[in-house]
Amino acid sequence: MSFPIIDTHALIVSEDEVTYPAQPLGGTRSDWSLERSISAPALIAEMDKAGIGHALVLQSSTVYGFDNSYLADSVRQNSARLAGMFSVNVLDEQAPAQMRFWRERGLTAMRIFSQGSTLNRAWLALDDPQCRPAWDCAADWGLCVGTNAANLDQIERILARHPDLRLILEHVTRPQLPEGPPYQGLQQLFALARFSNVYLKITPRTFIAASKGLADPLSYIERLISEFGSDRLMWGSYFPPTHGSLVEILDQARSVIGSLRAADQANIFSGSVRRLFPELFC
Repeated sequence: MSFPIIDTHALIVSEDEVTYPAQPLGGTRSDWSLERSISAPALIAEMDKAGIGHALVLQSSTVYGFDNSYLADSVRQNSARLAGMFSVNVLDEQAPAQMRFWRERGLTAMRIFSQGSTLNRAWLALDDPQCRPAWDCAADWGLCVGTNAANLDQIERILARHPDLRLILEHVTRPQLPEGPPYQGLQQLFALARFSNVYLKITPRTFIAASKGLADPLSYIERLISEFGSDRLMWGSYFPPTHGSLVEILDQARSVIGSLRAADQANIFSGSVRRLFPELFC
């Protein structure tokens, strides 16, 4: 049984380093972007090989920092296939103005990249009072926000202040899963299910984490479905930081998600993100 596929976690880097110079967040460019980066046209070619209709492309913070120009230009040139999540410095007092600017350039949602391969420690706290104007704007505008932050205390405080905020938690917040099913150690994560607009993004990192210790990917995803519902789970390739072709990465996901009920598969591979962004992925 086949379903439309939407990739919710792809990244792109231009081959034109003059027009789009690197200015990575934290000052150090990521290894993946130097070794196996991919441009927007090349991403679309990979999508075609894998049978992926649309992609939500995230700002490559470890290449371009807060300059979303390449992302915005790529989405404008490929609007039938790509949508984009911009990044701004949410600690800056000009954050609301920058958010408005990139939305007007055609980018759909915002991503807060707090920590990653070149940033061993988070460079900001999501609930820092300096971030409040940005969060207020996102909530007031109905702007969806994605984040790779893993501090659940901070996430819960943000949601308590803005219970209707549409928030995507990348890599399911990267929890440790040593004890396996029924994953009782994840009660703080499961408690976020009470916020109806919280979505979880399943990526290759999710499958890797659930393949260690007593955990396994299928039982883990089934438990996430039991807590959040499959209509709040979505798949993202995390390509090209993840090694392998897009075809191989999608095959890995299908090997696990393909064991779920057909309705759950459809939600994870496209239904959830279509409902989140109905104006884009029709």
